[in-house]
Amino acid sequence: MRRRLSAALQRTLVLVIPMIGLASVAMLNGYPLVHSDTGAYVRSSFTFEIPRDRPVFYSMFLWLSRAVGASLWSTVLLQSLLAALLIQCFVQARQDRRAAGAWRSAAITLLLIAVSCVAWVSSIVMADLFTGLLFVAVMTLVLDGRLARRGQALFLVLVIAFIALVHSSNLIILPLFLICMRALLQPHWRTHRRAYGAAWIAFALALVALPAVNGALSGRMSGPAGSQVFLLARWIELGAVGELLDERCTLEPYALCADRDRVRSASGDWFLWAADSPLTGLGGFDTPEAVTWPILRDTWRYHWAAVVRGAGAGFWAQLNTFSTGSFHEHYGTDTAVDTALHAHFPREYNAWQGSLQQRAALRDIGLSLDRVHRPVVLISALALLLIALPRRSIWPVAISPTSRLLARAVLLFVLVNAAVCGALTSTHDRYGRRVVWLLALVLAEIVAHEWDARRRGRDERSTPPVVRVVAR
Repeated sequence: MRRRLSAALQRTLVLVIPMIGLASVAMLNGYPLVHSDTGAYVRSSFTFEIPRDRPVFYSMFLWLSRAVGASLWSTVLLQSLLAALLIQCFVQARQDRRAAGAWRSAAITLLLIAVSCVAWVSSIVMADLFTGLLFVAVMTLVLDGRLARRGQALFLVLVIAFIALVHSSNLIILPLFLICMRALLQPHWRTHRRAYGAAWIAFALALVALPAVNGALSGRMSGPAGSQVFLLARWIELGAVGELLDERCTLEPYALCADRDRVRSASGDWFLWAADSPLTGLGGFDTPEAVTWPILRDTWRYHWAAVVRGAGAGFWAQLNTFSTGSFHEHYGTDTAVDTALHAHFPREYNAWQGSLQQRAALRDIGLSLDRVHRPVVLISALALLLIALPRRSIWPVAISPTSRLLARAVLLFVLVNAAVCGALTSTHDRYGRRVVWLLALVLAEIVAHEWDARRRGRDERSTPPVVRVVAR
């Protein structure tokens, strides 16, 4: 009985301690961190109205967290618990001793909290954390190539499907990442093909669930909300739409022709959110595809080179944009997030107003931590790049094939994230911040695994052979 209690206590501690660590920035702040988009998520979690500019699934996560407690603290703690659990599964995937792997995962998570932005991402009421967890879940599934742990595999498939739905970009990142992963898995295809197929099943489940849930909530089967509007805003920012309007408004009656002088040098954020944006007159995020499609079609037809150049520049800019301190700012009483918190969490409103974020102190703390976080990202990326190189390269230490696969996979995932975000939206620190902590996670797992493998090898070599005496 005492052993069972001890084992149960250990299993609890190796999850609770990392969970508290992942929520530590919210605790430091005095309240969960919020973003300007948090208000829409909170409001939708009470009304179940599908937001015009984002999927409803993170709002459903907020609704689920209120079953634990009617507070945004329960949201932060629940997503921190999920992150701790997935990181534990990831670290244990290559461990022979599960108990030792659990404590190792706790240690790695605490190291991540100290040297990366992961606690800042998990402490905010936003869907950003889930993009990084998408990689963790997929690679944990891949490491169990033959799906020997069937219960865990089913859990991971469901988690991957849900994560793909909490943010529109995840629905693009997941299939692109899986397509690229096919080449990385080629040398060991027989081992990993079942897990690879399971990841595609998760994506298929997401594609089925998206219109089904939207139809159940709104009565209309639909895909990602406002996707064509976001693409139009991005192409406006790249200047391609402005070139199209200047050249062809005399030939085609595009809906934006009357506003081409304002659109020509506009930013995507202005077009999407400004009160005086032409988008308001077109119908906002409910603008019919019949209005946006001709502009998008002809922009690609006549100015595809400008789109490609802009997407390439956006990719590079997004790859280098991941500041910890940005967007952790004060929000006034006229903002959507203030209105939502005052209406739906009135008992917590004063605590939020007294938080470091609302006192304009949190941003400076985040910016000061950039002096640690940014070098860690760059050093981790360089080390992983060396590990990812082929055998007999300049890397002086022999690396296992699975470690090399993990290094290549995480670098690929960061590149895919930057490519998708750079092509489809304006550059923002939060899009980079949501994935760069994965570099330190994978590097720590590889170092721990390779060190353990070499130690076991030394122990085996130092053990004298067993001599059997055969009686005659």
